[in-house]
Amino acid sequence: MRRLSKYFALMLGCLILVSVSTNAQNQIISTELHLIVADTQNNLVSGAQCILRKGEKIVAQTQTNKEGIVIFQNLEGGLYQLSVEKDGFEKYQTENLEIGANFPRERAVSLEISKVSAQVNVENSAENVQSVEAGSSPPVANVQRKTIERLPLATKRVDEAIPLVPGVI
Repeated sequence: MRRLSKYFALMLGCLILVSVSTNAQNQIISTELHLIVADTQNNLVSGAQCILRKGEKIVAQTQTNKEGIVIFQNLEGGLYQLSVEKDGFEKYQTENLEIGANFPRERAVSLEISKVSAQVNVENSAENVQSVEAGSSPPVANVQRKTIERLPLATKRVDEAIPLVPGVI
């Protein structure tokens, strides 16, 4: 009977040990990722939208705080895609961000200032140009109604527009 108890105790101990090692292998290790978002001149960027994806699934989405920091918590180990966006900056994107126990928990992201461009179109329509015949001694001009309407005149009348003709006083 005593032998049977020792044998039973030994078997029970082995079962517990196997159970603990199986749970340790199946357990998902969770970790944190700390992002520090700054521009190329090392100024911290607050309010930047940070999205962390694993495959097509969005795992976490948040904005940087006043110090330009984001903390993603309870992440499984593996490969992630990170994108960081803010108006006035180029979008930052990385495809192979490795997160796990053997990788750094803190990462720095540098956002480049976006390029600004503008376009101005100046049109010179022939309708807006008044014509003066070359070589004429008396002032001659053809002022159209549209031109008078566009001029900053008080009453938009022809007699107010006459001084605008070259040579007329």
